Amino acid sequence: MSITAMVHVSSRNLLLTFGFTVVAVFYYWLQWSSSIPVLGGDHAAYLMMADRLSPFGVHGHEVTQYALDYIYFPPLYPLILGIVGATSAHVVLAHAVTVTFLIAALIWCFLWTHDETRDAFQSFLLTLAFALMPTTFFQSFGILSEPLFLWLTLLAVWLLNRSEFPSSRLYMAASIIGLAAIARTAGVALIAAFAFYLFLHKEKLWLRLVSISVAPILIWNALKWVLDYPSGYVWILTTVAEGKPLRFFLWEKPVNEIHGLWVGWITGFDHTPVMTTIIVATLVGVACLAGAAQRAHSRKFDGIYVFFYFAMLLVWPSTPGAQRFMFVVVPILLIQGLLFVSYLLRRFLSSRLESLGYVYLLVIALVIFPPTGLIFNRLAMAAADSNWKYARSIYWYSGENVKGVLDRNRLQIEAKDRFIVSWQKITQVVGENECIYSVDPTWLMLYANRPASLTPNARTREEFFQKATRCRYVYVASYIHPPYLEFYPREYLNGGRIVFADRIEFGGRESVLGVLIEMPGRNRPGSGIEQDKQG
Repeated sequence: MSITAMVHVSSRNLLLTFGFTVVAVFYYWLQWSSSIPVLGGDHAAYLMMADRLSPFGVHGHEVTQYALDYIYFPPLYPLILGIVGATSAHVVLAHAVTVTFLIAALIWCFLWTHDETRDAFQSFLLTLAFALMPTTFFQSFGILSEPLFLWLTLLAVWLLNRSEFPSSRLYMAASIIGLAAIARTAGVALIAAFAFYLFLHKEKLWLRLVSISVAPILIWNALKWVLDYPSGYVWILTTVAEGKPLRFFLWEKPVNEIHGLWVGWITGFDHTPVMTTIIVATLVGVACLAGAAQRAHSRKFDGIYVFFYFAMLLVWPSTPGAQRFMFVVVPILLIQGLLFVSYLLRRFLSSRLESLGYVYLLVIALVIFPPTGLIFNRLAMAAADSNWKYARSIYWYSGENVKGVLDRNRLQIEAKDRFIVSWQKITQVVGENECIYSVDPTWLMLYANRPASLTPNARTREEFFQKATRCRYVYVASYIHPPYLEFYPREYLNGGRIVFADRIEFGGRESVLGVLIEMPGRNRPGSGIEQDKQG
């Protein structure tokens, strides 16, 4: 290699390293926070499970035991959090661990793309586009398992698509796929795709390798049985299937899921989509699916996996979390789209025009530029003294730059902070051996450090009290958690004692935020619980 070529390679590597470093520093800075930037979702459940699995947890055994009733996730992600001490007492560390998995996923996205294209700049630009997409930006706020799962998936894809193919790599891929299955239940699609991939390639070690990939999930389910930990996704599927006609599964549900996943794909490009975005992102999606089909036809693992993954989602209750479900497959689809476009250019134009694959990347960049620009504009606005506390809240970045939207975002952030203070107050007025009904018990337990149960869903007062026999208190709030309505079940609690009431003031108006109520007929003299004067 000539000195000029060596200098070129060195400069290129330096530039790429600098680019990755800037992305990593940005996400570590953005998420260097001791708070969870959102209210609702699975973040609290993962932290509660991390407390359960960690010697550093701050929640007592009884609280985490109650929490297990509502935690149905595989254990790998919360186990990692627990081992390194990234528990509910150290949320900033939980953010750092999660961002580390995201950065690792970006690195392996680049490595796999480079192996396929042999073009470092194309690979970096595609990885950078994914890193700056709204779906990645918003996902980075979560204390969720998707970044870990995505990294493990890309690592397995990278291993199985390399040109040389020793048995040791197959064993490593099988082990990684097994870990992915205990990071997210969606990993069963990886296992199925891996088994089919080995079958197509007539691999002699088929049974042994599949057994390795299945072993972690079997061990986890055996441990759940031994530990009397029945929670899992089976009850969700059972609930979806209960009382549904065959037509629902053959037509209605697949159509609903396909629509939800399409919406998840579009909003991954633009969280406030306009018609141009919808059209262009849909066309890019068609190219990506064509690329996935081509890869599957060529017996490539990533192509086979994409179709197994989407097949699984058609029977999964995935629509409400469509963007999260799409996030873990977006970079794979984008790479498959790039390879498909490059293939078409080679076949129908000229090999000399293969660099026109950059046009594909330019289209993606043009689609994500307006929403990404809006996000960074909102980040710049947060530098003002009046907005600085909003920079690390996910709510700050939603919607357009208009006064009504920004006021709504500020109210969401203020309400989130006030709910946390309200839940923390419960610790002072409720005894350790008492539990509280809540429409979102994991979040209340996270901050109140008291056992909590899901508020019974009832149509009448009589039905409510027939079901509500476990807890003495109910936390009634403006906090909405489907299918519960605002302030449910206040209409059933006439005669109950108000322990405290919290209010929020915004824009000169004061509204009730949440009320802790001791249920009628359950007063216990000598309990030491006094009515809050604010009530």
